[in-house]
Amino acid sequence: MLLKVLGTAAGGGVPQWNCACPGCSGARARPDRRRRHASLAVRADDDHWYLVNATPDLADQIESTPALHPGPAARRTPVAGVVLTDAELDHTLGIARLREADRIEILATGPVRAALRDRAHLDDVLTPYAELTWRELGPRPVPLREGSAVEISAVPVSGKRPRYAAAGPDASAGPA
Repeated sequence: MLLKVLGTAAGGGVPQWNCACPGCSGARARPDRRRRHASLAVRADDDHWYLVNATPDLADQIESTPALHPGPAARRTPVAGVVLTDAELDHTLGIARLREADRIEILATGPVRAALRDRAHLDDVLTPYAELTWRELGPRPVPLREGSAVEISAVPVSGKRPRYAAAGPDASAGPA
């Protein structure tokens, strides 16, 4: 298994657009101190990578990582899908950037999918552009991709829901 760190900053990255704290001001003055949103790329096999979360700066993360660049065919990409750790906007807004693909595979728990489908209406917004293929993650390990030696499972860590999904009919669905 090979992991590539795509970003290490909390929501908003560094600098945040609306912040003048010393860290953000320093990153504006010294671009080498800038940091992208927290994300990883995981290689499932020789030709397929999965992004752990789809951050708003996903395109920059892909461009700065040669292993994720498209080719050799014009529309061939090694990015096979996205693994979502939760339904927070900082971890999901980048999915919209993947809409140019024919198909987007998304691995997530049931509550994460429910929040994105029912509260953020992600399926309604993106299916006119690309086919969304969802795979539900649970406690039992499953291959990241069919035939891959890399396995993945969900581990519950919090019941905190994103603000947009905090109230409403699915609020009791469990952790998102």
